[in-house]
This record gives sequence, structure tokens and C-alpha cells, in this order.
Amino acid sequence: MTANQALAGDGDTELFPATEEALRQRDTALRALSALLAGRPHAEYSALTLPDYR
Repeated sequence: MTANQALAGDGDTELFPATEEALRQRDTALRALSALLAGRPHAEYSALTLPDYR
């Protein structure tokens, strides 16, 4: 969990902008996309293992 939280950084992300201008820029960029590109995979994404509850 800590490793995944560290990926968030300081909270300044493109999907959740902090200013109106950044929000407009994000919305414009998202409207121009025809598909979302896959990002670089992180080992943290699959580091969590859950018990078998069967």
C-alpha cells in the first residue's frame, strides 16, 4: 500500500488539476483523445497479494 501511495506524489496530477486553467487544459486534451494510452507499468501494481478466500 505504501509503495502505491508513493506513486501519487504530491497530489498534482493531470486528472485532478488544482486551477481552472489546468482544468481547461485537461478537458481539452481529454476531448482530443480517441483512446487512452497505456502508461509505463509499475511493479507496485501487482505487489499486493490477497489471501485466498475460497
